[in-house]
Amino acid sequence: MAESASSPARSGGPGQNRGPGAGNLGVVGLVTVVSAIVLVAAEFLALGIAAGWAVAGLLELGNIAEYILMSAFGLLGLWATVRFARGAWRQEAAHRRA
Repeated sequence: MAESASSPARSGGPGQNRGPGAGNLGVVGLVTVVSAIVLVAAEFLALGIAAGWAVAGLLELGNIAEYILMSAFGLLGLWATVRFARGAWRQEAAHRRA
């Protein structure tokens, strides 16, 4: 049986046309995006903390400067994670719509 023109899937019913990046991902897409975000977040955060520790140790700055650099680079890693998460969410939603 064919769908009629007044079908919710075709007439922009609930959940339709909500703008870019707002589409329903489904279970597989959601698991994929969340898994990628968790992996990237762990890598970026570890990279930031390790970079702060290494720079402070290389320059012999002491404990306080080491903690400050670790925090600064860690925040930079969190910022990069947020940027990645937004992009991954948009790409997965666009892929789902295509």
